[in-house]
Amino acid sequence: MAIALERATTTQLRTLERIGCLDLSLDEILEIQSVFTETGALADIELSISQLTVQAINTLEMIDITIEALQALEALAIYVGTRDL
Repeated sequence: MAIALERATTTQLRTLERIGCLDLSLDEILEIQSVFTETGALADIELSISQLTVQAINTLEMIDITIEALQALEALAIYVGTRDL
């Protein structure tokens, strides 16, 4: 959200101000999503998630746990870092 707010145009800021309103229409929701894409916020967030997932997996490999636990935690990190909401 902060990235989008920082980069948004005046028009886009008005769109983002609607976030959280209970009466949003489908068109408004799509417009809000578009602002996240147009400002590059979505791409930046996805890159951060990918980097943090790799960091988590690398950290797991440095701790003393069973191979089964390592595999399960790696799978969990990948799932959480790549799932679509």
